[in-house]
Amino acid sequence: MNIKKCLKILCCMAVSAAMIQPAAYAGSEQNTVLTLRESETLSANPHEYLGFNNDMGWADSFAEANGTSASVNKSLIDALKSYDMGIGHMRGFFHHISWKETVGPQRGSDANGVPYSFGLVEWINALRSYNPDITFTLTVNVDGSTEDVQDLVRFLTLDPSDKKSVNSYGENWAAKRTEYGLGEPVKLACLEMGNEWDLSRCDDKGVFEDGAQQEYIEKCTAMINGIKEINPDVKTAICAFSAPHGADWTSWNSIVIPALGNMADYIDCHYYYDVSATGNLSKVMQKERVQNQVMKYLDNVSEDNRPKVIFTEYAPYVAAEFRDTEDRFKTTDLNAALYDAEIVARAISDKDVAMLCHNSFEGGMSSQDAYEGDCWGIIRPYDDGTYLLTAAGEYYKMAFDAMKNTSAVYSRLSSDTSGENYLMSSEKDTEKVLSQVTFKRSDGGINIIFSNTNAERSHNVTLEAEGQYRLEKTVVLTSDNLSDNNKITDRDNVYAKETVINDNNKFSQINIPPQTVMVVYLAPMENTTMYGENADIKINGTHLKSGGNTIETADGKISVSLTGFQNSGVAESKTLSLLILKGTADINDVKDSDIVYMNSGLKNRDRILFDTELNSGSYIAYVGSNREFTAQNFTVISNETDDNYIKDVINVESGSSNYGVSFDILFANKFIKGSRFTAEVINPETGMAEFIGEGVKTGAITEYSLKMPLETNSGKFIIRITADNHIFEKGFDFVKPNEKISLAGTPKNNSGDTITFGDFVNNGTVYVPLRANGETAQAKVYLAVFSKNGRLLSVKSSQELSVTADVVTAEIGYDGMDTHNIGAAMIYVWSGISDDGMKPQNNYYIIKK
Repeated sequence: MNIKKCLKILCCMAVSAAMIQPAAYAGSEQNTVLTLRESETLSANPHEYLGFNNDMGWADSFAEANGTSASVNKSLIDALKSYDMGIGHMRGFFHHISWKETVGPQRGSDANGVPYSFGLVEWINALRSYNPDITFTLTVNVDGSTEDVQDLVRFLTLDPSDKKSVNSYGENWAAKRTEYGLGEPVKLACLEMGNEWDLSRCDDKGVFEDGAQQEYIEKCTAMINGIKEINPDVKTAICAFSAPHGADWTSWNSIVIPALGNMADYIDCHYYYDVSATGNLSKVMQKERVQNQVMKYLDNVSEDNRPKVIFTEYAPYVAAEFRDTEDRFKTTDLNAALYDAEIVARAISDKDVAMLCHNSFEGGMSSQDAYEGDCWGIIRPYDDGTYLLTAAGEYYKMAFDAMKNTSAVYSRLSSDTSGENYLMSSEKDTEKVLSQVTFKRSDGGINIIFSNTNAERSHNVTLEAEGQYRLEKTVVLTSDNLSDNNKITDRDNVYAKETVINDNNKFSQINIPPQTVMVVYLAPMENTTMYGENADIKINGTHLKSGGNTIETADGKISVSLTGFQNSGVAESKTLSLLILKGTADINDVKDSDIVYMNSGLKNRDRILFDTELNSGSYIAYVGSNREFTAQNFTVISNETDDNYIKDVINVESGSSNYGVSFDILFANKFIKGSRFTAEVINPETGMAEFIGEGVKTGAITEYSLKMPLETNSGKFIIRITADNHIFEKGFDFVKPNEKISLAGTPKNNSGDTITFGDFVNNGTVYVPLRANGETAQAKVYLAVFSKNGRLLSVKSSQELSVTADVVTAEIGYDGMDTHNIGAAMIYVWSGISDDGMKPQNNYYIIKK
């Protein structure tokens, strides 16, 4: 559609204020009462119940090329932004891989000898780039050393100035955190003592090897004490028996839980249920898994010190014989979404349960017909590069929105219906029931999430509350069939639909249809602030300031969410058009220069990551069909929110034609023009620098080039830029250059012998013999000293001197050093021919211990 035609259509659209009320379903109904005590808080952090697991294969993806993994990469982060999907909590796995092998220049390698390029720091930073306030649960290696886990606590949680951040070897792991680019301490929900460690010590009937329980108790006792010694605020979790279905779970729980109950903050359960056969989850989850299998063994623990139950893995599943068929979609279809919502409601309402993590976050089939691999992901990747939010993912998105800036409060369902009771409180595990959980907002309003798993019965719910409220809006997730899902052949099949109502009358009753998740938003009666008629367009940025659509964004990128239209014509339209214009544009006389963005092929629930960079200013978005349209004004403030001075390194070029590497450095505005920075090339195998030099910021994009040492072989290297203690690293492939110049011999000490580390204890001089391989050149020699982990400690240089074909000696004076923490010293040669300027040359010399 051309611009003028699109504008003409939009300008002719009629504005409608029609509001869509939730549909009433035919079939049986139950009259139900929801009683609220808004003044009684159940949980101040309800997002702890909307946690996720990274896939089990995440730890095996560390060695992916180009520094990204299949689990957390830019495409996934962009997909999350386009869906506006919330992530408050994430669990990761380090129970079978050393976390130290994945951080810093001393990284280990996979079975193929490829250095780990995507490790703990990159994983945390990737998720923090989406939600800076995200919290983490990490599984640790119970079979490893206590000091290793203590170092993890130092690395993640302590300030470098804290005396406890230094271990018995003199290593400051909190300082390493900032050195390796992680920055601020990490918000830890808890450290989990292993992942299903018990299953490695028993058969499928739950019969354990002799002494297995006592071995776990002893390992956890030492490790928990060690963790608390370093940081008493770090919470810990021990594992209940991992697979209690059909196995003797008592032989584990009855021994381990009483022994460790006084030490641990949490008891961790894993809970997978057959979604095809599930009814009411009260018996199988709350009574069996929580009460009978955990809490009954904590009688010896005082009420004040009693640990809570957490579910760090839970999900619906299908029987093994159906996992290579279409039935695999049942783990994330509408039926699964309904039960996930019931689990969250039950967990928040249960005083003994503190946290949930759905398995899993991302993963699944690569194509419609490929059923291999993990199918539990709430956001699913496909071979065409797209990510689809599953039906279960739609629930988590609407639940996260409903829990923003809230606390969970007391709420109970009841009914006067005689006979069977289809409510959350029902004890008949075969019944499909109505569950709910209620949240109090910071503005005094309340949000209620209902889940009706029954496919035939609706509920007329009457509210009895301490306050009086009016109905603002509803968000509904349902479909014609419980098996409906979003697949690559039907991408927009199941999604939450928002209806803005803004009724100024006192709210008293609402109907919850069968097989539906519904969020009801209620405002206090005295609060007359209403959602605008255009609330169906949502403009989102890096940070949305309260009180309006003013967006602070560091990169000018925003997302436009087109979901839940109250205008009936727009809601029913198969395709929509989106126009974003400058705020000064006249809709009746739009010029080409007024148009910032246009897309005329949208569906009525698309979310768009708007990649065009926006300058600070006012804009207006128009969305509609050929019958109706709606508009939304918004303001953008370009504001760098990233604390790092270096945004990126781009346009990296390496090859024999230029004997080195050239690249552009993207600096943040806060790193002032004219300031000096350090550039290093790190060899990931040795952790040492192949090159070190300085530069000056000339602009937001600063060009830089270097020449690698002659001895450097082709391979993978890391560019490290340091600007005022801010560090940025990026990998690249280097092509070995041809020989240009060389040293004339080994560097000597004051006595004329080859210099060694022992010479560095006292003040001295290193003598470096040089020879030019051609015409006379001006040269300067640098002595760089590195710590054991590759950090640059100091640089000394010689005077500038002329180098000819004959041997010329450069002298570098140095001060006495404490060699205990030094890993290597390296000598670099810089040279300049005529007026070409001083440049690094292709040789160096390493002085090792």
